[in-house]
Amino acid sequence: MPEKGRVLPKRTEAQLSKPGAITTMTNPGIPFSSAEYQRRIALTRVAREQAGLDAIFVTDPSNQEWLTGYDGWSFYFHQGVILGLESEPIWWGRNMDSSGARRTVWMQTDSIKGYGDHY
Repeated sequence: MPEKGRVLPKRTEAQLSKPGAITTMTNPGIPFSSAEYQRRIALTRVAREQAGLDAIFVTDPSNQEWLTGYDGWSFYFHQGVILGLESEPIWWGRNMDSSGARRTVWMQTDSIKGYGDHY
């Protein structure tokens, strides 16, 4: 739920009608529009392609936030964002941190993958 008095960015009809547009978000209170996150993903995919990679695993907390909006303090555990060829990014981290990911990332819930702490 957004803070009282906080104005959330509105997505325009043009943004929603673009092919491959992100039309829903897990967290409507994210700080940037769908179009901005798509722009960032596109720039990263160009760089990834130029490097000859099919996918990247982003582990730096600031880069995770830049790509997805993820804002968490559990960066001392294994976690990251997987960016492949076409689908939306996948946030991967501890199960207990996945609830924080659901509150802060723009991706759908099924793109948030948690692992257990039982080992």
